[in-house]
Amino acid sequence: MISFILIFCLCFFASCNSKPVHNNEVKTINVSFNGNESVNLSEFVDSLQYIVLEDYDESSMIQEITKLEIADSLLFILDKEMKKILCFHENGAFLRTIGNVGGAPGEYIAIDDFCLNEKGELIVLDRSGKKILIYDHNGHYRTSYKIDMTGTQIAAIGDKYLFYTRGIDYHTMKKEYGYNLFLTDSTCQVEEMYFAYNEATDDFLFGKVFDVDVDFKEVLFNYAVYDTIYQFDTKGIVDKFFINFGDKRLPVENMTTDNNNTYFAASKYATIIGVRSAGEYCFINYTYKNRVRLLFVKDDKVTNAQFVENDIDNTLYLLMPDKVIGDHAYYIRESSDMTNYYNQDTVWVNTKNGIKKYITTESNPVIVKAFLK
Repeated sequence: MISFILIFCLCFFASCNSKPVHNNEVKTINVSFNGNESVNLSEFVDSLQYIVLEDYDESSMIQEITKLEIADSLLFILDKEMKKILCFHENGAFLRTIGNVGGAPGEYIAIDDFCLNEKGELIVLDRSGKKILIYDHNGHYRTSYKIDMTGTQIAAIGDKYLFYTRGIDYHTMKKEYGYNLFLTDSTCQVEEMYFAYNEATDDFLFGKVFDVDVDFKEVLFNYAVYDTIYQFDTKGIVDKFFINFGDKRLPVENMTTDNNNTYFAASKYATIIGVRSAGEYCFINYTYKNRVRLLFVKDDKVTNAQFVENDIDNTLYLLMPDKVIGDHAYYIRESSDMTNYYNQDTVWVNTKNGIKKYITTESNPVIVKAFLK
């Protein structure tokens, strides 16, 4: 893998001190809006395994999993509503909670995001407290660093950090912080700022923009209104992929603060909303005509679908994974999705080693592990 890869879904670029470099080997992914709207999951998945998460105490259940990170046999999930990061074994057993709410050292006001680094440590972003906190995988507090920008998402690359702000600092802080992406050193001192805030388009950006590969040398970043994927490494930035939407491309060059609502309200344009990649696999999530669609890319083969039919076990609708590591894709699904699908109060699923477990409408969310072909 190429070191320190940062992928941006972007058709133009602005940086305070870096410029994109043209890459003659840029790969074009042509998107067809005609033909088969549905594909079978078995076209790119061998089998499915379900991870049924235990309740983490007698009185509390997981409200919503807003982020999933995986390290070896450990699953770390963020429940923003409960202001908790929970650690589970891959068999679903609850192990521990990471950190606590409060004002003492090692405590946070809220958790906006978190990530893992190459040491296996957890980096917690507390935007309200304007700091990051570092814990080991056992939940022991290590240290914290103040941040000057109010980042909303974070990723670790080697001993550096990437912060995404969605341009919010443009309105709240000094003008030189009107950028969407910051690269800092290990102590959160800003080294580079990228992608100047564009009021005509950037207020419409949404989604989880960062995705880090298993060796922490590759980070995916998607910018919802654009259609070029850039690669960021130690040598700079190059254009890596071009998603060719043809005449369905959003004409961002024509957008202004006066007409942007009109463009985004028009469902005739396609926009990328997520990218997940590992090794030879790449998932690209986009919307068109108010419907979410999937591009699955492996080598030179591109699968384009609005709906993925789960013909493996006929249990869940699966489209865009929440995490891809190696040849495994992970999907977060509410237990009610399965019970409603079968119109039953209880559903039995296959877990690790073929053990069957049951879930109900009141169960915690389920992690679906897909074994990719």
